[in-house]
Amino acid sequence: MRTVELMFALVGLVVLSCGGNGRGPVLATDGDHGGQETTIGDGRSEVCSPACEGRQCGPDGCGGNCGECEPLLQQCSEAGKCEPFPCQSSKDCPGTLVCADELDICVACVGDEDCPEGEACGPDHACHAVHPCTSDKECKDFELVCDKAAGVCVQCLKSEHCEAGKYCREGFCLPVLCEPGASKCDGSDVLVCPDGSGWQTAATCDVLQYCEDGQCKDLVCPPAETWCEGSVAFECAADGKSIVSEEDCAVTKLFCFAGQCIETVCTPEAIYCLDADTVATCAEDGMGFAESDCPAQHYCQGEECLPWLCEPNIAACNGTVAAVCNATGSGYASQTDCTALKNVCVDGKCLDLECSPSQAYCIDQDTSALCAADGLSHVESDCQEKQSCQDGACLPWTCMPGEPLCDGAVATFCDELGLGAVVGGTDCAAQKMACVGGQCVACSPDCAGKWCGPDGCGGVCGACDPGQACINGKCPPPGMECDDGNDIDWDGCTDGKITEFRVNEWLNGDLRVTDLLDLDAKRVLVGWFGISPLSPAKSVGDLVVSFDGPATVGQPNLMATASADGNPGALRSCARKDGSVVSVWHAVKDTDGETSYLGVHGRFLDADGKPVGDAFDLSQPASGEQRDPDAGCIESGPFLATWLERPGTVPYSWTVRARWFDEQGAPVDVAAELSSTYADRARSACQPSGACVLVWSHSKAAPGSNSVFALLAPGPGQPYGAPVTVHQNVAGTDLRPDIAALATGDFMVLWENEDKNGKHTIVGHRLSSSGLLKGDIKLIAAAPDWESSSRPTVAAVLGGGWVCAWQGYSPEDNSQGGISTRAYGSDDSALFGVVNVNSLHDGLQSEASVTRLGDAFVVAWWGNFPGSPPGSAAEIFAQRIDLQGNRLYR
Repeated sequence: MRTVELMFALVGLVVLSCGGNGRGPVLATDGDHGGQETTIGDGRSEVCSPACEGRQCGPDGCGGNCGECEPLLQQCSEAGKCEPFPCQSSKDCPGTLVCADELDICVACVGDEDCPEGEACGPDHACHAVHPCTSDKECKDFELVCDKAAGVCVQCLKSEHCEAGKYCREGFCLPVLCEPGASKCDGSDVLVCPDGSGWQTAATCDVLQYCEDGQCKDLVCPPAETWCEGSVAFECAADGKSIVSEEDCAVTKLFCFAGQCIETVCTPEAIYCLDADTVATCAEDGMGFAESDCPAQHYCQGEECLPWLCEPNIAACNGTVAAVCNATGSGYASQTDCTALKNVCVDGKCLDLECSPSQAYCIDQDTSALCAADGLSHVESDCQEKQSCQDGACLPWTCMPGEPLCDGAVATFCDELGLGAVVGGTDCAAQKMACVGGQCVACSPDCAGKWCGPDGCGGVCGACDPGQACINGKCPPPGMECDDGNDIDWDGCTDGKITEFRVNEWLNGDLRVTDLLDLDAKRVLVGWFGISPLSPAKSVGDLVVSFDGPATVGQPNLMATASADGNPGALRSCARKDGSVVSVWHAVKDTDGETSYLGVHGRFLDADGKPVGDAFDLSQPASGEQRDPDAGCIESGPFLATWLERPGTVPYSWTVRARWFDEQGAPVDVAAELSSTYADRARSACQPSGACVLVWSHSKAAPGSNSVFALLAPGPGQPYGAPVTVHQNVAGTDLRPDIAALATGDFMVLWENEDKNGKHTIVGHRLSSSGLLKGDIKLIAAAPDWESSSRPTVAAVLGGGWVCAWQGYSPEDNSQGGISTRAYGSDDSALFGVVNVNSLHDGLQSEASVTRLGDAFVVAWWGNFPGSPPGSAAEIFAQRIDLQGNRLYR
């Protein structure tokens, strides 16, 4: 806006400076154009009155001119105004004029180099003689004053030195751009003109105010809302500036409810929001209602309590937009796109920085950048071949840019970045066709042997009766899932209802699954902890399950066993591009009821899960304890190890540590401390390109709110990003976060949310490739009255979607547990309803893990085997499920 204002100011200055000295427009006077005689066809003379009012130049209508413009400096417009020549470059300018790029007009100069010797270019883009001085006395002859700091004569040092209608800028008097001291409104912003040099933002009205006549005024009432005060119903205007309706319901023998006059207090059995925090259910007779508070971090809308979309009245950055959450947490009350101001968004404010401190971003589709901690500089990195930059990370192409492709049944194209399908396209299924190679082709429905389910052409083969589920194209009676005609245990179908199988083939032992890893779309590595036939002591190890045909369980591998350093546990793994695996675990020792954690360790495995080389330490200082490690692998071979560490045995002093290792297991840097104390349960996930994101939560013992945090680890040798608050639980506790790197380049974070009443739900939030919040918080699994949902796990699946699994249990009786799962598409919409994975319900079913397997996924958990001693953590079970929610039999 200042550029346009300056152009008008310069035009005005040129006009004013060119008049009356023989060089500017020569204006018509009464002496010049008092009237002219014009001879008409019959020989008579008629007086012609020149029309020059408001014109500086051009014809006067009587054969004369209203004035002439400055030669080679101005041109006469159709409106009769002397205006500068427009230009795109100096080639467009006549004579010695040059093009002022920011104004797109021809001027005498844009810098001192354009002026003759002894002259300098002023802010009016004109050359002015330079007169050195040390005192005002030396400038009097030129009607100037001395700028003693610069040592030259100038027109002004302050606006008071200028005549009315001008202000002082850089020693020159320029026409004012606005009335000094004036104020006005621009949306919710108050703009002021302090000295005539231009409009400045003086204040931004808050969500309970509006801007009018250049000042913030309080709203009279909440915009467009209705409410009751006693028996009087009120309605607020849409702009909140006035009350547009006021009616005493008692006058007509009615009742006031929710701002309406009605015959009863409320509509019988209807559900209302009394206010932003309270739900009301109307009685059957409509003459009263029962109130209930929304859970913490929820707001009431329509007929239900919904999770906050943002923290009420808190400023935050939503991408490049600086936003302030409204008073209820249901959305943003004000938003400002910082890019429009050529600023960056930091903590909900638009700041005049080069970039967001410590954040990764894209320079263009081929270049990523990491902003310095002060936001004043950045380091650039070129993306590799067949990679594109998105949200600050170089991501591998998932398709050829611009090429046709199928997004499910929709024929569309790959986007210009090569990272996904262009939204829209042609729904082939709606035409009863199939999508092949990005084209809709004729399709023959395949319903052979099917009673229900998809027909392969966008239709269905039929529907099951109420109460029945469609399983592999069949509608078995309730309680049955299959019948293979035999009673062989664990073949995938026993007694007509068991579809899961036992992973460990030995019957003696006490094992728990700790991790699940997709090796090559046909095999899954199962990490385990416990007692096995391989060792009488507690150990960690793995085994590989092949799904190339009937599920086949391989021989177990022993990774580490109990020693003087304690018992190994908490095994976690990640897979590398060459098929090898990095596994990490901690050592723990119990002495007289006291638990000590004695270090975190790692070891490499080959593509068959067999250990390679010796174990190595991730971090083992002389004092302190480490526990709960995790590993994230990147495509080039290095991996990121994370763990919790505390000095000595100080309670609640755990912090998150991270350290990069090269492909041989050698440390790349020293362990970095990334969080404050009270940290609990850290997890990490990495994109193949190298960008990793860490998440962690606070323990229940943390003072104040318990939150989930995320942090970007851009790659080996690069500085870590600043922590981002994913969710803040002001009344309860956030527990056990998990994270997955999605094919879209984003990350998905899930965690267990405990409310003030002790109920546990599973919620999640998508993060961008740079670890920033993306979209809204998502409720995954609610807690029925009799159980809680806990211990979530999440993994990526094909197509950019994700799958999660969790444990359900009754706080009063853990033996009534179960494992549930659900998959979501790339747009975070559910692909099917919640599926109960386990068929056995005798004893505890606990601690699920989930991983992708080709175009399906596998869930594994540990539970009590029928006949095991009560309370024993017996065996490991697994089940394979497709992305339609169908169990795939062994």
